[in-house]
Amino acid sequence: MTVRALRQAESGFLADMLYEAIFIPEGHDLLPKAVIKDPSLSIASEYLKLGVEYLSLSVDKANPAVNLYQRLGYAVAGETATSLTMRKRLKGPLR
Repeated sequence: MTVRALRQAESGFLADMLYEAIFIPEGHDLLPKAVIKDPSLSIASEYLKLGVEYLSLSVDKANPAVNLYQRLGYAVAGETATSLTMRKRLKGPLR
């Protein structure tokens, strides 16, 4: 497999796909598209290079992505009435 840099012409399509991937539980309003530009939702590569040992995420219990996250190595680390906190140990710092 070869990974290449994103082409400028593809960034709009990627943004649309990211927005479409947001899980909205039934009966809830859609989020504004600007939510995908919220800096609190991204992981800075500089931070990963510092030796982060774990990645964590929060996911709605009804979201079918829970199964995907489990297949990718995330395990439940906590939960509330409606959501799960999942955590994955990294094998080492990302470069």
